[in-house]
Amino acid sequence: MRFCLLLAVVFGCAKPPSAVAQAPVEMEHHVMEEAATATAPSSPIPEGMIRINLAFVPHEFDGQMATYFLPPGNQSKLWEMGTSASEGQLPIGDEIVNGALEVKPGSATRFVLVMRNTTNAPMYFFAAPHHVNPVQLSLGFKFKCLCINHAFEIPAGHTWYRVVELRMDDGFKGNEITIEHALIGLDEERKKAFEMPH
Repeated sequence: MRFCLLLAVVFGCAKPPSAVAQAPVEMEHHVMEEAATATAPSSPIPEGMIRINLAFVPHEFDGQMATYFLPPGNQSKLWEMGTSASEGQLPIGDEIVNGALEVKPGSATRFVLVMRNTTNAPMYFFAAPHHVNPVQLSLGFKFKCLCINHAFEIPAGHTWYRVVELRMDDGFKGNEITIEHALIGLDEERKKAFEMPH
């Protein structure tokens, strides 16, 4: 009788072989998929070019920044800025896909920052000073951008734009950097206080 009970306990607690073997295989497949995604190579950088990855990270803010080339032949001035309910009136050319811009050493490239307000209320934000990754490549370029101690406003249903410029020195070391801005949301009261003279 004791022997039968022992057999029942042993075989009752054992899991079917298929269940034991299946979980690790599924887990391994999932891990391999994640590893493949994480290590997917980016497109090669052309010889003699520098890839600039532009990143804009919102904090307490719903706006999403996009980047565009100026239309061919457009002579918009640096730091030109405005809003419009019709994007056809803005100096916006082709999109800079994924914010990846390829430039030459010694170049000065103007392009456009764009943000759309699709809500029925104004949006207010400012940009914290940008930082660079890797930090060792912080020397050798100037980005005349939007982190200028200023609060920006986008009326409801409008698209906002700002013309900016990236200058690369001839002696820039490296072929790829990321320039990241934090975009900080504001309410109307704080924006007005921010603009008051001190």
